[in-house]
Amino acid sequence: MVPVREYLNTSLPDGDRDYVDGRIVERNVGEVEHADVHGRIYRYLCDHYPAFWSGIEVRVQVRPTRFRLPDVILVAGDKTTESIVSFPPHVAVEVLSKDDRAEEMQGADRRLPRVRCKGRLGSQSVHPPRLHTYHRGRPRGQGWSPQRC
Repeated sequence: MVPVREYLNTSLPDGDRDYVDGRIVERNVGEVEHADVHGRIYRYLCDHYPAFWSGIEVRVQVRPTRFRLPDVILVAGDKTTESIVSFPPHVAVEVLSKDDRAEEMQGADRRLPRVRCKGRLGSQSVHPPRLHTYHRGRPRGQGWSPQRC
């Protein structure tokens, strides 16, 4: 078991990790395809939502003993001055690698307790958060196709 304070003060040479109830949880190491999708989503959010701040792999405190690192987040207003986002982002994106399964993400404590949507993104709280997966190159190798979980 690793105490929260130790996790928050630890810098790992190969990147940060999720922290769940005293356990440091391994994450898949990014591959080219993962990084490409990750970057495109970040760029899209920055270009289309200038009144929001978008961050990459920022620690988000889900509960007192749970910290997640979504690939991309979107929050209203300017960048937080804190080192950790301790409130629900408006959007949290997790890009799944080939080894990840959408079903696992669905059960992973929903990543965040709730996702708030305001402004151009909508006007209601989403309870529980909705999980949508999109697959590149489906159907018939053209574009993105949604798959509802």
